Amino acid sequence: DSGLSSAIHLEELNASINPNITTVKPFANSLRKLIASYNCGITNAGLSTAIYLEELDAYYNPKITIKLY
Repeated sequence: DSGLSSAIHLEELNASINPNITTVKPFANSLRKLIASYNCGITNAGLSTAIYLEELDAYYNPKITIKLY
């Protein structure tokens, strides 16, 4: 998380198989696409600020139960 804190304009992120990334808050206003599959540390709470997210891949991530429509 701390390594991404300055990436405030990030639009796409592949956090799959990275349990150290737990939130998208630093770039929640710019993030459009997120891949958070498998052993990713991101949870529903870590996504709560991602209001512009258009595409979410949370395949085999039981910590994410929300759906995008």
